[in-house]
Amino acid sequence: MIEAVSNIPVRLIKTKELVARTAHLNLTSSEIKAQHWDTYGGISEIFDEDCFLDLSFRDLSKNDYAVLTYVWEGSYWKDMSGVLEQKVNAPYVWVDIFCLNQCLPTSEKMRVIK
Repeated sequence: MIEAVSNIPVRLIKTKELVARTAHLNLTSSEIKAQHWDTYGGISEIFDEDCFLDLSFRDLSKNDYAVLTYVWEGSYWKDMSGVLEQKVNAPYVWVDIFCLNQCLPTSEKMRVIK
């Protein structure tokens, strides 16, 4: 069981890329899910693959990262971007809307969240 958990894939996003690419994004996470994940099956219109660090759960503790928690409705990324730039010193961030494949079934997404 522990081996299975340690191999769960985790995706982090580079903080500088997150800030830069969301600074003018006048969308909430709910809108991003509807307009990007649900429509195109991903967020490649916002982020290139090299904006992310993919690793296993086992290797997560070897990296300096922040975890962002927020409200999906009413929180616009253009507003959050400035706060992230001021408050987050870690080189990477884990944020559900960008780091979890929103097209996966909820049970699969929850493997990473748990």
